[in-house]
Formats: sequence, C-alpha cells, structure tokens
Amino acid sequence: MPEQAAPLDDAAPPWPPLLAPATRFILHGNAAVRAAATAAWGVPFAEEACRARLLGSRATLWMGPDEYLLLDRAPAEAAGDTASGLERAMAGLDHALVDVSHRQVAVEINGAHAGHILNGGCPLDLDLKEFPVGMCTRTLFAKADIVLWRTAADAFHVEMWRSFGDYVRALLAEVANGTLVSTPRFVPDPAVCVVLASEDYPDAPRTGDRIEGLAAAGALPGVTVFHAGTTRDPASDGVVTSGGRVLGV
Repeated sequence: MPEQAAPLDDAAPPWPPLLAPATRFILHGNAAVRAAATAAWGVPFAEEACRARLLGSRATLWMGPDEYLLLDRAPAEAAGDTASGLERAMAGLDHALVDVSHRQVAVEINGAHAGHILNGGCPLDLDLKEFPVGMCTRTLFAKADIVLWRTAADAFHVEMWRSFGDYVRALLAEVANGTLVSTPRFVPDPAVCVVLASEDYPDAPRTGDRIEGLAAAGALPGVTVFHAGTTRDPASDGVVTSGGRVLGV
C-alpha cells in the first residue's frame, strides 16, 4: 500500500485562492449519450482525447474513453436541478452521471510563469506546443491527483480533491515564492479510508442531516477526518450534510 503523506501545515495557504464553488459531474456514456447530454448541458463534447470544450461558464473535459468532467464555474441553478435536466435528456440511454461538486475544489494559476510554477510538482511538459490551450488531463502534482486544463496561453485551471486542497496550494505557493522547503513526511503504517455517504446517495443524496461525534473521532490516535460534503448550519452552529460523499475517515 502507498505510504501516507502528512499534511504540510494546519493553516490554509492564502495563495492561490480557491475558486468559487462550482457544479461538477462525471459522465460515462457513448456517443448517443453525449449527443443527448449536449442538448441539456449546452456544450458539445470533445471527441479528441485530452481536450476541453467551453461555452460561457460551462465546459466539458475529456477524462478518458466515454468519460467526461462536466464543469459549470458560475452555476445559475442548484446541481440537483441541473442533474435532473441531464437525466431527462438521457432517459432510456445507458449512462452514469455522478455529482462530484462537493468532492473537488479548484484554483487558477496564471501569468508568465504559470507553467514553471506547476512544473514544480507536475512532471508534464507544459510548453505551449506540447500542452496547447484547450488541452486537459488527469495528472499528479507532487503526491496529489489533479485535473489540469490549460484555459489560455498563460493560464491553467487546476481541479483537486477537497482533502488535498491545502496540500497542493501550499506547495504551489512555495514554488511561486522560491521557498520550496517543505518535505512530505511519510509513515510506514498501512492506512484505510472509510467514506461516509448521505442517505439515498448517489441518486438523490439527502442533505441537512446533523453530524455528531466529529471531535471525538478526530481525537482518536491515528484517525483523521476529511470533510467533503459538509457545511455549517447557522441556526445550530453544528455541522450538517451538504452532498453525497460526506466524510472520509
């Protein structure tokens, strides 16, 4: 089993800032599914590998054969309503549509040195001729899985799992500042992560359920609780569910 990387710091780095919350889906389906989804999503699907298509705030990113990331960076409606529209459009066709809005966060790296900063932890050749505008792919940044999408000659959109957000951002900041001093710490022990999901996930995850025992679980030796689909209830100041995959323990 891979060794476990410890977080670099308990404090969230100030740069790069997280982008505003977005709507995200993973769609698996053939050409017929993609044609039907286009009518509801409003953005065509790239048939060329590792390419994205963008229209307004919405995009489709090729992730693999018959697999796409659907991304809306300025959603005008709730993810559930968008999902319902997509499901109606694809009714009767074999497909899988999963809402991953709460699983991931994103940052933008831009400027003349954007590619050099990303190459501080990403092994890809980010020269414009090799990784042109519109190209996207799954890759690694240090120990974290990311989705990298070049949105302009000097700009990249970076998607990552929420639990790796501070780790990736801290390393990006160190590379940008020329102060890459953090060394990931490893422990030889095996690790397992149990994902806690909302009732009725993945079809219609129930939200608003109060979550108890977080402090007690986090205080256990060797236990770390990662939040994904959670939010704070202003009425009770407690933590409640807000998505499908709620916690990783």
